[in-house]
Amino acid sequence: MNLMLASQHDNGSVPATQLLLEPYSLGDLPLRNRIVMAPLTRTRSTLPGQVPNDLMQEYYRQRASAGLILTEGTFVSEDGRGWFGVPGIYNAQQGEGWRKITDAVHAEGGRIFAQLWHQGSVSLPELLSEGHVPLGPSSVNPEQPVYVRYRETRMSGVPRAMTIDDIRKTIDDFRQAARIAQDAGFDGVQIQGGFVYLFQQFLQDNLNLRTDEYGGTIENRARLLFEVLEAVLEVWPSQRVGVKAGPMMPERGLLRATDTTLATSEYVYRRLNDYNLSHVLLMRQQASLTGTPIEALEGDGVIRHFRGLYSGSLILNVGLTARHGEELLQQGLGELVAFGRDFIANPDLVERIRRRAPLNEQRPEGYYGNSAAGYTDYPTLHVKDAVELTSRPMPEATNVGTIQFFRERQRVETPLTTNVFQALPSDKLAYRPHPNSQTAATAAWTIVRCLAACEELARKGVAELQHDEPPSHAEIVDQYVKLSASVADQLSTMDQQQWEEIATLTVTRTPILKKPLGEILWLFFFDAIHHRGQLSTYLRPLGARVPSIYGKSG
Repeated sequence: MNLMLASQHDNGSVPATQLLLEPYSLGDLPLRNRIVMAPLTRTRSTLPGQVPNDLMQEYYRQRASAGLILTEGTFVSEDGRGWFGVPGIYNAQQGEGWRKITDAVHAEGGRIFAQLWHQGSVSLPELLSEGHVPLGPSSVNPEQPVYVRYRETRMSGVPRAMTIDDIRKTIDDFRQAARIAQDAGFDGVQIQGGFVYLFQQFLQDNLNLRTDEYGGTIENRARLLFEVLEAVLEVWPSQRVGVKAGPMMPERGLLRATDTTLATSEYVYRRLNDYNLSHVLLMRQQASLTGTPIEALEGDGVIRHFRGLYSGSLILNVGLTARHGEELLQQGLGELVAFGRDFIANPDLVERIRRRAPLNEQRPEGYYGNSAAGYTDYPTLHVKDAVELTSRPMPEATNVGTIQFFRERQRVETPLTTNVFQALPSDKLAYRPHPNSQTAATAAWTIVRCLAACEELARKGVAELQHDEPPSHAEIVDQYVKLSASVADQLSTMDQQQWEEIATLTVTRTPILKKPLGEILWLFFFDAIHHRGQLSTYLRPLGARVPSIYGKSG
């Protein structure tokens, strides 16, 4: 997906009944919400080799709260390549790289499909291995920009028309890529069947000039897509296979709507009903359709039209806010909504939608590149919460009863923090970490705020942490004192939803230490309040339990 063309939008206000946040069964796969991370080209693979790496692992792990992640387009073969820096899924080394990513997403409770991609004629020889040239249905230049470096494009050229042997090899390539994806631990696969790429090129009557069984009629032009789909279905059950298809193109060069575009897409959608697929992803327009043969599909027109043709699960994509997506789901026009650039800048997008929180600003200069900048360094809500809370005044008094509610509402998933308040002696719950702290509830709130402080310190000290040297004792104590000196405003006024939001902070995992923040917190907290000078203990293996930590600290 070309991120420069994606429409920017804010979170908006979501209607009261939030289907977006409800669980959904995608075929036989249960999803925890209906929010999908759309396929997004980010060019961070290791070169040469197009191998998924640790930076990509962290990127996907951060976004695992999505009901489903659809990976960036992933090349199925050397012949399929056409974008600098994009990963592949056609050899063992690439499969091993993807396995680390799927394991990380699954460890966070997420689901992830691989998007299988072949760029066809939208490529250049310099992006391919020696002896390979771009392939297309016919020797016709699609007149499309090709990314030859991270932010550098050149125009496509005339491809070599695919022979029948080329077509058979391409079908085999998709089948093999599907096997590698399965071995790599993906939950399913999606075939990139639209926009400007190989299958759309075959569907286009101005690019496909063939006179054999793969050209001419709509049925013939769609033949390759369905032969590839059936090859992938030899590997995966149908309920784990999706297709991205539809009439939307950039309306540029030869990839623009023609008089046969609508009828061709209608044929594809009707036939897809026969396969009991996981889903079909339907794009709204990225370019103006004014004056084109499909002008009536502008806006939500394309969704309303193709909803009437396809009876399975539709994932709606492009230019949708949370509010707009929710409205479409409530009207029965789709089952899930895929967000693209919003997931780039907001790894915790699901939580932001739930809390109706504002979104981070986009940084387009980081869309494509080879570093963490603009990729894995966007802040999450709990870090912002910590900054905001430090400026709030100290409460005069709080309701001790809220601590009991906090006990009951714990959502913590680690043995160390699940029953932390029950494990501590009741008289110690009223411990005052700062002279102005007056109740157990205030102490609990201070503890929660320290979670975000630990995360910030870990980020700040990443260079030192890589050499097993934690931030200094003085720095951590100073940060703690500042936090405990300015607790949140009246806890007694907090409602159940606010307490639940606080509790969710303790299940966030720090991307640097790969440990639940709750585990880091308790070592940090007890050391800090007693000024024991043993603050580096939060970096050692964190297998201890609360009573032993408490005993160590005094």
